[in-house]
Amino acid sequence: MKLVKLLGGSLAACAIISTAHAGQWKEGSIAGFTHAFTYVPDSYAPRASDGSTNKRSLVIHLVGCGQTAEQAQQSAGWEMAAEAYGMIVVIPDPMKPVHPNKAATAVECFDYGYNSEFSIKTLPTKNYKDHAAIMAAPAKMQDVYPEIDLEQVYVTGLS
Repeated sequence: MKLVKLLGGSLAACAIISTAHAGQWKEGSIAGFTHAFTYVPDSYAPRASDGSTNKRSLVIHLVGCGQTAEQAQQSAGWEMAAEAYGMIVVIPDPMKPVHPNKAATAVECFDYGYNSEFSIKTLPTKNYKDHAAIMAAPAKMQDVYPEIDLEQVYVTGLS
C-alpha cells in the first residue's frame, strides 16, 4: 500500500512538472526571419473575454557567433519566463551571416554592418540585412500575433 501511495505521488509530481511549460515552440520563417523558433505561451489568447486585446511583450533573442537558434531554443530556458509573464519569444538564425574567422567558416554571426575582419563597412551594403530585419520584426510579428505591444519589445543575445 505504501508503494502504491509513493508511486501515485510520484506520478502526480511528474504530471505537474511535465505541464509546467505547456506552450509550444514553432519552427519556420516568421516576420522576415528566414529561420527562427517562436515560443507562444499556453496562456496565449488574442482577445480577452471582454473582447479587448491581451497586450503581450515580445522578446527577440539573438544567438551568439557560432550558436544556432535551435541550440538557444533548447538551452536558454525561455519557456518558464514566457509562461510566467505571458510573453512571446522569437529566436532567429542569422539571415546573411558573416564569418569573422576565415579559418572557421562554420562560425556564423549576425551581419550588423561589419566586414569579415569586423571593421565597420560603409552603409548601406548589399549584405546589411540582419539589422533591418531585426528592426522590422516587431511590427511583422504583430501582424501574426496582434496582441504584441510594440512598447514592450526586448532584444537580448550573446557575443
